[in-house]
Formats: sequence, C-alpha cells, structure tokens
Amino acid sequence: MKDVTIRWAAFATQAFARGETLVFLKGESFLHEYKTESGSRSFCSICGSRLMNFAENKADYLSVALACVDGETDLKPAANICIETKAAWHVPSSTPPSFEGFPKEIPQ
Repeated sequence: MKDVTIRWAAFATQAFARGETLVFLKGESFLHEYKTESGSRSFCSICGSRLMNFAENKADYLSVALACVDGETDLKPAANICIETKAAWHVPSSTPPSFEGFPKEIPQ
C-alpha cells in the first residue's frame, strides 16, 4: 500500500515557490527539520504538523502545506501533481492539469 492510502487522504494541498523567496515573520524557532533522500521536511515542534518540504538545494523550491495558512488567500490551483501516488478511489478533476510526477518547471 502506498503511504497516501495508509493515511486515507486524497491529496495534500501545497503551494510551491522558489526557496529563496521564503521569509519568516515569526515562529521559525519552532521548526524541526528532518532530512530525506530528496530534500528535507519541516514540522512544528509544538504540535507536530508537517509544514514545509524543501528540495535538496533549498534555493530550488519549497512547498508549504496550505492547511497551516491562516486566513483567506487568493491562490488558485495550478496543477494536480504526483498523481501516480494518489489514493485509488480519488479521481482528480480535469482542471487544473494533472501530472504523474512533478511538472518539468519544478526542479527536483
């Protein structure tokens, strides 16, 4: 079974950006970082929520879990990515476009 199906989540809603654009206004001291083969993941040291993923070279890209963003945002979905690991019961919408892995515009 793939990890995503074990958690029974259809998807994770993430915002992608260039790593060098990240600016912390407060709370950076609460981040706990764990290294992986493809980069690193940051978690809140208080509640354990996964907050961000970073590429191996942090300047390349990061993704922020939108579940941790307070308030409204004007962000709109741009793509369904990594659908090769989606839950078998989830059918992605036809818009925005879907990609088996990462679109070539996102360095890995």
